[in-house]
Amino acid sequence: MMMFGQGKINIVHIGGSHIQGDGLSATPRRLFSGTVEGIGAERGAFFPCSVAKTNGAPNITVTHTGKWNSCKNSWGHPDRPMGILGIDVYTTDPHASIGFDLNASGTTWQFSRLRLLAEMNDRVSKPMLAVNGDTIEGKKEGSSYLFECDEGTTNGTLFFRHTLDSTMHKIPEICVMGFIPENDRPGITYHSLGVNGAALWSWLRCYRFDEQLKYLNPDMVIFGVGINDANVPYSKFDIEEFKEQYRLMLDKIYRVSPDCAVIFITNNDCVLNIGKRRNKPVNQNTAKVEQAMRELAREQGAAVWNQYRIMGGYGSASAWVRAGLMNRDKIHFTPAGYNLLGEMLYKSIMETGESWNY
Repeated sequence: MMMFGQGKINIVHIGGSHIQGDGLSATPRRLFSGTVEGIGAERGAFFPCSVAKTNGAPNITVTHTGKWNSCKNSWGHPDRPMGILGIDVYTTDPHASIGFDLNASGTTWQFSRLRLLAEMNDRVSKPMLAVNGDTIEGKKEGSSYLFECDEGTTNGTLFFRHTLDSTMHKIPEICVMGFIPENDRPGITYHSLGVNGAALWSWLRCYRFDEQLKYLNPDMVIFGVGINDANVPYSKFDIEEFKEQYRLMLDKIYRVSPDCAVIFITNNDCVLNIGKRRNKPVNQNTAKVEQAMRELAREQGAAVWNQYRIMGGYGSASAWVRAGLMNRDKIHFTPAGYNLLGEMLYKSIMETGESWNY
């Protein structure tokens, strides 16, 4: 029981750009981590987005050396074995490294183990972690590498030790799919898995998703996928196809965590972002997504957090822009808007959380 300093709860939030940049997920993570005074779980899985030359959580600092290429699940033809974080960076540069600091913004996240999600030729390349003046070799564990660190570790640098023979002209490719900081402290961990432009088909093509999800062991999954699926002409959005893709995602979740709770977040009111015209129309598919999620929730015994109705429904994005809560693109929110929505999401879960066993 968490009230007595025992137990962990893992929440996994899956989405697109609202999550990759940690917009909608940063506030719930902070609030859930402080639900019970004096405890503190893990920061949650993260991807070193700047190595892939894309935006990431602003509260984590990431550096790198060497030449890295990238691939993400929302691209047309991804050619790498992506996992739960939906992005890969890969390299054959013998001097490549990735550094990170979990507390760039004054937070207090700590880990005593770091799990690296990666694929490489183990006979040639060994993952190493430089941390607190020590160098630790990662031990292969399933589809990951685990580094055992001192209690209270907050940062480190991943690099690789290579053993080449005379027949090799370069090291075999190393593919990094993300990090999971772990510790033994009780509390609620909020994992955010987001990729800019990701739709349901994007996540369904992540072939390592199932095997990596077990490392998160979710007790609750929050699905905020749908805004990119619905960014099509009104006549081309198929509710039944959308629901069937969600069922495939739910199958992946339930295979790992059969008793996992599920919450669907409806799309926010937004414009239809097709073409180059300046005055883009309101996306009428948002109401279709709301309908689909309500039907799925009844079918699956899940819940719906109706962001669309919270905003005010059709055309409400304009009011949020005027209030300084939404960007002028009428798709993404300002920091104040994300913070407001994050607080509301947290309070909604907690207020209906009789099953939360502190």
